[in-house]
Amino acid sequence: MVQYRTPDYNEIISHSSMLTNERIDLVIKRLDLSIEQAWQNPCIPTITDYHAVTRNFFINVQAIIDDKDVKEISRILTDFYKAYYGALLRKELTLTEVYGMLHLLDRVNSLLRYNLQRLSYFFKMGKKGVQGTKDAIGVVRRGGGIFGGIPIKDERVHSHSSRSR
Repeated sequence: MVQYRTPDYNEIISHSSMLTNERIDLVIKRLDLSIEQAWQNPCIPTITDYHAVTRNFFINVQAIIDDKDVKEISRILTDFYKAYYGALLRKELTLTEVYGMLHLLDRVNSLLRYNLQRLSYFFKMGKKGVQGTKDAIGVVRRGGGIFGGIPIKDERVHSHSSRSR
């Protein structure tokens, strides 16, 4: 599947972009649920699940993430693995380690979402379109529209002004 960013729209375009967006949306929904569960019940099973879904998200979107952020995410995940496997080997987990791992995964999640938003994945911001005749005339007067900068006089039509007395 060929994907590229268009300079005008900054959106991912592909022959299966709808399917890609649906797949990523399912991953994000699963991730949101996993985050809630991990923070509501912070323990190895919920942290493991949160990590698995985060890693899946990262693998799916890594190709469109800024290289600097891919390196940062990889560094954060290395820190996570040190804490996670250390706790598993010791067969004990301190509260500080639990919340430390949650914060590391939150940081990865934030970087991934930040990068997707830079591509307008979640929210698209734009200007309000022209609404009604009054706005359209304002656009033309400011040099826009089909008149492209031709100054237009403000002429008012008065029924009595054109008649001579």
